[in-house]
Amino acid sequence: MTLIAAIRANSVHFLVGDILLSGPQTQGQSVSLPAMGDVTGFFGDIGWGVSGLRQKIALISDNCAVAWSGSMLGARVALTELRELAKTDVLTHVSAREFLESHLDADSLGTSFVGLVLDPGCSTMFGVRADKVSSGGDGAAFVSGSGAPYVHSFASFLGMPDNVNGATRLDIAHTQVQRFLAYLLRLELHAADEAAPIRSFFGGGYETAFPRRNKIVKGPDFTTIFWAARTIGDKVDLEVDFVVKQHYEGEYLVLRTFFPIAGGGKEEIQVVEPIWGAGALPGQDQLLSIELGSDYIQNFVTVRDGPYKDLLISTYRQLPGAEHVLITQGPGRKITFAPSLQFLQDTFRAIQGRRTSTPHER
Repeated sequence: MTLIAAIRANSVHFLVGDILLSGPQTQGQSVSLPAMGDVTGFFGDIGWGVSGLRQKIALISDNCAVAWSGSMLGARVALTELRELAKTDVLTHVSAREFLESHLDADSLGTSFVGLVLDPGCSTMFGVRADKVSSGGDGAAFVSGSGAPYVHSFASFLGMPDNVNGATRLDIAHTQVQRFLAYLLRLELHAADEAAPIRSFFGGGYETAFPRRNKIVKGPDFTTIFWAARTIGDKVDLEVDFVVKQHYEGEYLVLRTFFPIAGGGKEEIQVVEPIWGAGALPGQDQLLSIELGSDYIQNFVTVRDGPYKDLLISTYRQLPGAEHVLITQGPGRKITFAPSLQFLQDTFRAIQGRRTSTPHER
């Protein structure tokens, strides 16, 4: 799935982009995705499949970011030229949009864009060969890619009360957006045994860009814990299914995935490049020093059996200063998860009350 979107959450503008590349299969090629592992030949012997990972959001200048879908060649040429233009001219949403609309290579190759520009006194979103969803209020504004239909449900994840006193407007917006992206990633895994759904829900991972202190940035560091719940009579047993940590080392996006197994755990680390060249790749020591925890933690619970099987629940949007789940790393890189009593109680009540975080059941 390709998915790019310009969205509003808690009145904050965001760009969202997946990290998946698809194309012709190469003999001996091996591709691994976060939480999915090796996806070489995942779609069978059709000569087309997952070809790698690449960031779909490009930071053009301090005041402009653009997400792309379709031809990477068309996107690279157009966005590189737009970045050169930004070195001499201050981009506005009008000038950035008109430049991309008139770019012959991007147009001929069918490349789509959604963008975010900090104009004087406000931030403005735009789309080029993208679907316009709405013109005001929270929710999706512009979307493109095969995953576009699923972004229409983004508004279902908004308007929820916050769980932490003192959270800022941006804190709440981050957790709303990341909750939705965690939902998409969970759907990918739920559909893994069905060829048709996985072709639609396949994004591999997602990144965001947003305005902060008069500049558009990516991030922040975010950890999503996917829990598996099993009902035993009137009790609920919780265990960690897997964890995905998202972190930036310079221009590189680093995804650290942890799978608990008996006696320890298995880890995978993917380094995702921007659309154009960047500096030296992070070294192994740098990658291994990245903590699994973050200030922002999203807990996502899937019920695996009983009357509420496959129920998806997001019980806590953990913000800075609130430790509902404490992640620690001990000697030998041993990872432990310590959920608070409040988190366990809320999870139990959510399952028993059949409250779900999917847009179809609220």
